[in-house]
This record gives sequence, C-alpha cells and structure tokens, in this order.
Amino acid sequence: MKNTKRDLTPEYLNVDWMGICEDFNLESGDISPEQELKVEEAINNINEVLNQFINQNEAQYEVILSNRNIMKKLMKHEVGNLTNGNRETNKLRGVTYYELFNTLGQPTYDNDSYSDKTQVEWVIEWQDEVYTIYDWKTYDREYTINELNTWSIGSKLPSDDFYHYLIYQVEQKVKEELLISKLN
Repeated sequence: MKNTKRDLTPEYLNVDWMGICEDFNLESGDISPEQELKVEEAINNINEVLNQFINQNEAQYEVILSNRNIMKKLMKHEVGNLTNGNRETNKLRGVTYYELFNTLGQPTYDNDSYSDKTQVEWVIEWQDEVYTIYDWKTYDREYTINELNTWSIGSKLPSDDFYHYLIYQVEQKVKEELLISKLN
C-alpha cells in the first residue's frame, strides 16, 4: 500500500475564479483573506479524502495482485451446476448477515429457495473450489437478516481453510468499518 500523500489539487481541484466572474457578470474577482483561508482549508480536506480514496483502492488492488486467496462471489448466471454435490461441511458462528453482506456483497441468491429452506445464499469461488454460505431452515427472512449469526458453509471438500480465510476477511472488514466510523 502506498500511503504517500500527494497534492492532487492542481490536477483535480482548480477553482476557476475568472469563469465565475464571467458566468455571474462580476466586474472584479477579489477574494478576502478569510475566504481564501476557507477555500484553502476546504481544498485540503478534499485533497485528504482523495488521498484516502486512492490509498484504500490501491491497497485492495495490490492485495488482489499479490494474493492467490481471491474470493470471487459468483452471480446467478455463473453458478449453473457448480454447486451440485455441495453439502454442509462447516458452520460459521458469530457472524451476522450485515457482516457477510459488507464482506461479500449482495448474496448470489437473495430470495427464498423453492422450499423456503434458505432465505439467502452466497456462492463463492476460492482456490478453484466452489463454496456456499447460507442460512438453513430458518424459514424466516427477517430473522435471517436481523438476528441469525450461525451460517452453513457448503462445499464438495472439507472447508476448514476456506472457513478460516472467510473469518479473517470478515474480521478485517469489521475493523475497517470501525476505523471509518471513528474517523467520522
């Protein structure tokens, strides 16, 4: 991760004072020292946010490039018969729907299954295997989304490595969100 702060204001934040004067038919474009300080402070704040944006996205990009443990959430049209033969191989405890959602994104299947045995399901490809994370027999979408904290992990093979990697990803996302909430 490159945490070097760059001055992005010349390239991305130029105030066109002459353009403002022209647009509003102003005879002069004088700015008071107090206004100049406020503008400078605002630009510095925006520059800080731009740097944070770049750093957080560079970090994700570098992790993806340097880490073979990429989890890819599959879309419905990508699943096909990839989950055929999957069975429950692990339980994910102490994790909420919102933590999974914030880590993995929108569930692959976000509606009741034909038998109502699952309300939501993520289908994840990781290290050339396909895993599913789902609620099992809650029969209640509201409960699944707001209260459930034990999820089934399905796969064709034992899923201990995937389980540990998923827990790590969820914990990292929770820490990141706590840090962001403290900054706000």
